[in-house]
Amino acid sequence: MQRILYRIDHGYLRFLKWHFKQLAMNTEALDQLLSKFTAKQKLQESISLDEQHSEILEDKSRWNKRAREALKNAKLRETWFSLGRESFVLLPNDFIQSSLVAEEPELYQQIESIQKKLPEKRRRLEVMEEEVSRLTEELLASMETQKQLQK
Repeated sequence: MQRILYRIDHGYLRFLKWHFKQLAMNTEALDQLLSKFTAKQKLQESISLDEQHSEILEDKSRWNKRAREALKNAKLRETWFSLGRESFVLLPNDFIQSSLVAEEPELYQQIESIQKKLPEKRRRLEVMEEEVSRLTEELLASMETQKQLQK
């Protein structure tokens, strides 16, 4: 009788050991999936912010171009008010012209820098999305296998 109980206990212990090993594997997979998903989300936010920043810089570049045209046409005051830049009316035209011209290369450089980084970030995002879907499928398959073995 004692021998039978030992075999039952030993078999049950082996089952528990296997079961906890499966749970640990699932926990590891879940942790990995969560970290990849978080990294993917951060990359998506970074891409979105870069796109918004690029649009803002392009708008600023267009605004500068419009302001330079207004300077040439001596309609600066009307343009400032139409652009909502009333405080600039008090500045001398020479100062405004020089600051607009000096700012232009920096704007283009920033826009170009952002535009160069975006394709690489998008490619990394696609790779991360594939990894997340692969990890999700593996985890679901593991859970399904575990469920089948429990029956």
